[in-house]
Amino acid sequence: MRKICLIFIFLNVAFGDIADKFAQECENGDVKICTLLARSYESGLLNNELPFAYEKVFLKNECEKNDALSCALYTNHFDKKDEPQIWKKALEVEKKECESGSAKGCDYTGHRYDHYEHYFGEKLENNREIAEQYYEKAKGLYEKECKNGVAYSCLQIWELTTRKMMNRDEAYGEKMLEKAHQIYEKECESGIDNIESCIKRIYNPNKPYKKFIPMLKTNCEKGSLYACKTLLNSKFYDHQVGKKRLKEKEIQEIRETYLSFLEKSCENGSAEGCLDLSRVYEDFNFGIMDFTKAEQVHKKSINLFAKECDKGDRSSCLAFSRQIGYSSIPFEKNENLAKKYYEKACELGETLACKALDK
Repeated sequence: MRKICLIFIFLNVAFGDIADKFAQECENGDVKICTLLARSYESGLLNNELPFAYEKVFLKNECEKNDALSCALYTNHFDKKDEPQIWKKALEVEKKECESGSAKGCDYTGHRYDHYEHYFGEKLENNREIAEQYYEKAKGLYEKECKNGVAYSCLQIWELTTRKMMNRDEAYGEKMLEKAHQIYEKECESGIDNIESCIKRIYNPNKPYKKFIPMLKTNCEKGSLYACKTLLNSKFYDHQVGKKRLKEKEIQEIRETYLSFLEKSCENGSAEGCLDLSRVYEDFNFGIMDFTKAEQVHKKSINLFAKECDKGDRSSCLAFSRQIGYSSIPFEKNENLAKKYYEKACELGETLACKALDK
C-alpha cells in the first residue's frame, strides 16, 4: 500500500515528505496536483483541495493493485467518466475472491451482474441468470460460516433469500435473520468488545430491544466510547428503544464519563479519540466551548492518522486526507517552487497556471 509520510511538530507541520508525494504525481502528469501544489508554495498554506486530489490518485493506484474496495470508493467519489472501466476492474477482483472461497466476493460479483447496466453502462444478456449463480455460491459459503456462529453470514443469507435471489425463500430467510439476532444479542451481552457490532446489526423497528440501555450504560462505564456516544445520540432512541429517553441528570453523567474517556483515549494515542474530543470541545452541550483546545487535539488527531497511514492502514490514510482538507495547515512558502509547478501545469495545458506565470 502506498504510504503518506509526514513529520508533525506540535501545531506546525513539516511537509517535506508529503510534498514529495504530491510532486511525484505532478511529474506523472496530474495537472490538478501541479496547480494546487504551486498555489500551496505560493501562499504558504496547504491548499485545501490538494489532499482530495491526492486521495483520488491514492485510490486509483490501490484499485490498479487489485483492491476492489478502493475501486468502489474511487468511482463513488471521483471521475464518473472512468466509472465503467473501474467497476470492471472491481468485478475482476471480486471474481477472483469468489474463486478463492470468499462469500463476500461471490455476493459482490452477483450484485454487479444483477445491476450490470447500472455499473457498466451497457446491457448484458442473461445477466440475472449469471447473478443468480454467484448468489447461490455466496449462499452456500455463508451457510458454512453461519453454522460456525458468524452472525454477519446468517444476516447475508436473509438478505440473499428475501431480497436478491430470483429463487426466494422468505421462511428460510426469516429463520436466518432470527439466528443472526440471537448471535448478536449474545455478543452484545458478552461485553465491551462486541457492543458496536451488536447495536449496528440488531434493528427491528416493530420490536425494540429493551436491553440496549442497560447494556450501553454498563459498557460506557467500562470505557466503551462507542457506547457512551450512542447513549448521547437521540436518533438511537427513536429507532432502537421505542423513543424512550434518558433523564437530563443521566445524560449529564454520561457526558462527563464520555469526556473523561475521550481525554484518556487521546492521551493514549487514539486518532479517533482525539478527533471526537476536538468535536466535544466545540459542542455547547458539554459546556466547554474551548476552540483553542479543539484545534490542538484536532492537529494531534491528524498527526496520529498520518502515523497509522504510514503503517499501511487504509482508513487512516483516507481520514488523514479528509481531516487536513478541512484544516489550515502551514506549508513552505517558496516562490521558485511555485513557479516550477505553475510551469509544469501550464505545459500540461492548464490555462489558469499559464496566467499565473504572466502576473
